[in-house]
Amino acid sequence: MVKDKCVCMLCHQTLALSKRGNLEWHHNTNHGKFKDSLPAKSAIRTGKIAELKAGLKAQQSLFTKPAAQNKSATEASFCISHLLAKHKKPFTDGDLFKEATALTAETVFNGFKNKDDIKTALRSVQLGPNTVARRVEEMSGDVDRQVLQDLSHWEYFSLQFDESLDVMDTAQLVVFVRMAFPDSTTKEDLLTLLHLKERTRGEDIYNVSTIMTSRFRNWWQLPLMGPQRCVQALAGKVVNFSHVMTLVVKLINSIRAKALQHRLFKALLDELDAAYGDLLLHADVQWLSRGKVLQRFVDLLPEIKTFLETRNEEHEELSDDKWLLDLGFLTDLTAKLNALNNEL
Repeated sequence: MVKDKCVCMLCHQTLALSKRGNLEWHHNTNHGKFKDSLPAKSAIRTGKIAELKAGLKAQQSLFTKPAAQNKSATEASFCISHLLAKHKKPFTDGDLFKEATALTAETVFNGFKNKDDIKTALRSVQLGPNTVARRVEEMSGDVDRQVLQDLSHWEYFSLQFDESLDVMDTAQLVVFVRMAFPDSTTKEDLLTLLHLKERTRGEDIYNVSTIMTSRFRNWWQLPLMGPQRCVQALAGKVVNFSHVMTLVVKLINSIRAKALQHRLFKALLDELDAAYGDLLLHADVQWLSRGKVLQRFVDLLPEIKTFLETRNEEHEELSDDKWLLDLGFLTDLTAKLNALNNEL
């Protein structure tokens, strides 16, 4: 049987029907002398049948083996192209990777009996710049199709926009989508990357986002959506913790602003074998940047108290339980928001 069809091992003719009567008619009509020259249950007949089977398998392998090798080479080309794109390497590095693989095979497989087959298989992997570009484009298109398919089945979804600058100082708006499906499963994925040509105001982000959403589903056909931007920053304005941040920033600046005091503080940390060697400066650009500053301040709080005592400075807040509770709460809150921001 070859691909669910009967093939005669004597004449290699394919029979349309695999019924017993058709097979007997073909054998008696075309190979009637076979039973006379090779009697049934004889050793000669058994050997001849084994020889015919081996010949048929050998002929099949001439076609199936190259096809399998080509498939494996194509799969390897996709894997390497994905690796180059993942590590942001130029597509021309594919040729370098192939050359390095050939040199490795020449050395590592030198003592192998099938070294020539290995070298031939490695050379068959296509990694030219144009080929790698096509592979990456095909994978990108496949991912895009999967996201579009998911977007046609969601029950609830939410969008998140994150604006940042690339190496060319161009504002990029990264759009993430989180979908909830009818079977109670959820999925999060990168939806698209949008370019902000000039300004990055909320109005500009909204305008470019409406252009993006029209690609997937008309914006005005979506259910009522409540846009929320920088919720944690807005909450920070309402929940007043300025009495915590003001003192923390003041103490950090008083220690790090003057070179002598800074050196003495670092020497004290080294002498006390502290967990960290210095404090972090606070840059009031993004609200979430306070998280690491506060965490470092809390970790070095005993050393900070000791250093302030050597300078005869007293701050009642550092001994006030309520202020310390507010400090701990704000530190934990910003640390949690930082972790959440990194996961999105």
